[in-house]
Amino acid sequence: MTRSRKELGASPGQQRSIWEQSLERARRHPDYGLADFLALLKEEKKKKTFAALPPLDVALWPEDALKPNDLDIENSRLFNERYIELPTVETVGGNGKLHWLPRLFLLFHNLALLLFLGLYVAAFVDEKLDVWSAIGLFAGYLCAGGIPFLFFYFLSPFSPMMRHAEKKGSARYNRQAQLVHISCGGDKVLHVPWRHVRALVEFSVMPGSLGGTGLVLTAPRPWVLDELDRFSPRGKPQKELFSLPYGFWTGGDRSIPGILRRWEFIRRYMEKGLEAIQPDPDLKKGGLLYSPGAEPTSTRELGHVYALVFHPLERLGYFLTFGAWLDRQVAVAEEALDGFEWPEEVEELCAPSADVAAFNHQPVPARTDIYYRFTGFNGYEYVDSRGQPASGRHGIDELMAEAKEWPSGKAKPVKDDWEGAG
Repeated sequence: MTRSRKELGASPGQQRSIWEQSLERARRHPDYGLADFLALLKEEKKKKTFAALPPLDVALWPEDALKPNDLDIENSRLFNERYIELPTVETVGGNGKLHWLPRLFLLFHNLALLLFLGLYVAAFVDEKLDVWSAIGLFAGYLCAGGIPFLFFYFLSPFSPMMRHAEKKGSARYNRQAQLVHISCGGDKVLHVPWRHVRALVEFSVMPGSLGGTGLVLTAPRPWVLDELDRFSPRGKPQKELFSLPYGFWTGGDRSIPGILRRWEFIRRYMEKGLEAIQPDPDLKKGGLLYSPGAEPTSTRELGHVYALVFHPLERLGYFLTFGAWLDRQVAVAEEALDGFEWPEEVEELCAPSADVAAFNHQPVPARTDIYYRFTGFNGYEYVDSRGQPASGRHGIDELMAEAKEWPSGKAKPVKDDWEGAG
């Protein structure tokens, strides 16, 4: 018998049962969806908006890797030998700061308010302000500014809706279990085997905080999402590339060198641990380190166009949306919300001496004969340990073919001053 669209929706009990199986499914079927993922990844790399980075067993050339590493990893609750916890796209800009999306809607409102106040003053000075023109201007403000303000309000922690929403955590990169734990709100967590994660560079025609280039981490779609899709009106899983909610959305990460450094930061940690991602001592001494998801304290690594044009515009937008004062109000509102806590099963896998024998917990070692490095508009190239081009050697024909998937039709990255890039 064919079920109606209404009957296809999973009940709360069914959803809870599916989510409760999330970790066990990752343990019993670590390669779930791998074949479909590789096929989808192959198709995705054909698009002009994406370019592939090397697989996990190829490291950034040592002379370029993490130079400089400007991330602050002092917080041992978030950065330790067992796991590192990084913001997701839902939580970046949080932790005491207003998320960028409601701040953007507030900026639209404030600009509309300034515009219509200017029109009011101009009409008054010219003695053309009557009742009907005043009503017309106010109606225009309500449409152009009122609607964005409503979006700002309902997306901010001040909204009654957000107060009752499930608190979302970040993403834990569990080195000792070689898993990525992704919070989906409340006690709902996705578990992704690290060894299947692949990195892409996404290009956009719109530079700045909403575009430019970005790092996209992809992996086989977890069983939980496919199972929930079977209860959807479609009645079957979606054939789409699953992306981890990576949240290093800062100025420095929109350059190609910045993207490669962030990818190498995570890859190195998952292979070698905390010692391999220590920050630059000079930047640390100068107080120039920043937390993942926050804004860099310096723009010298962001490129001249960003530093001279887009960064001042971002700071102006921050000022026009009440800047640090609004962040302080958000921090107070967030403290009133229920705090997020990882489920017990995740904490157990992240605990010292956790039993991870049921998982393929061996780190993915990087090759010592092949590396890759940034080559400006041409993307990257493979080199040997001396930094010499490795074309035609070491059995890397397939890798070389992938490295050439940066056709001239793709949006060209801004060339940055990057120490060691050749």
